[in-house]
Amino acid sequence: MDKNTLNKIKAEKSLDWQESIELDQALSAQDPLKTLVSGLDDPEPSMAWRSELNQKLVAASAKNKRKALMPWLGGLAAAAACTAAVAFFFINRPGVAIQARSQGSFEAALAKAYDQSAEAVPTDEELAQTYDVTQGL
Repeated sequence: MDKNTLNKIKAEKSLDWQESIELDQALSAQDPLKTLVSGLDDPEPSMAWRSELNQKLVAASAKNKRKALMPWLGGLAAAAACTAAVAFFFINRPGVAIQARSQGSFEAALAKAYDQSAEAVPTDEELAQTYDVTQGL
């Protein structure tokens, strides 16, 4: 190969078809090296080594499972705490009280009417006595 082709390869520029053929021929000329490498023994790992590797992998996966479980537990604990806080707020909240700015104003009359209508709503027991379906049978 000439220096121009080598410079193109070093600069990672594209080669024309003649330079590509020259490069292929130069690489195929290195077949003796390829045969030496392919002739080496490929030792197969022993069963003891495989067993040891499997034990290490099982131990590593158990650690990863525990690590992966921690964010879930933290998230569940945070969600439970938020739920408990919201439930506590709604259970222990005071009743809604409407207060007017002055006693003789329209707001005071509206608040009084609201309170009276809230007291006038019948309870479930009163509704059951009023609309007793068993009396008609």
